[in-house]
Amino acid sequence: MVFDEGFAADFSSAAIALMTSIFLILASDRVGRRPIVVVAAIVCTTTMMIVGILGFVSKTEPLRNFLIFISCVWSLCNVARMLLNNPHPPNQSQHLPVSKY
Repeated sequence: MVFDEGFAADFSSAAIALMTSIFLILASDRVGRRPIVVVAAIVCTTTMMIVGILGFVSKTEPLRNFLIFISCVWSLCNVARMLLNNPHPPNQSQHLPVSKY
């Protein structure tokens, strides 16, 4: 599958984020947040290193498809890392100075 259109790439990215969110809702209570975040960070780092190394290799169709797969894996783990690393961001209104007047 080659993403010649932006809609296909955007749709697959949204589908990955949705599936990851559903999985994390179910798995984080059983496994805990910390192991999932650590594994997601390791996978994100590994996939970025793979993409960086393969950037110097001649581009073929199988390599292009593999890079698309790697980007999907990175997207999955990046969503997991972002969701579980800070599940409840602070409310911005709590940090605003209160006027005395």
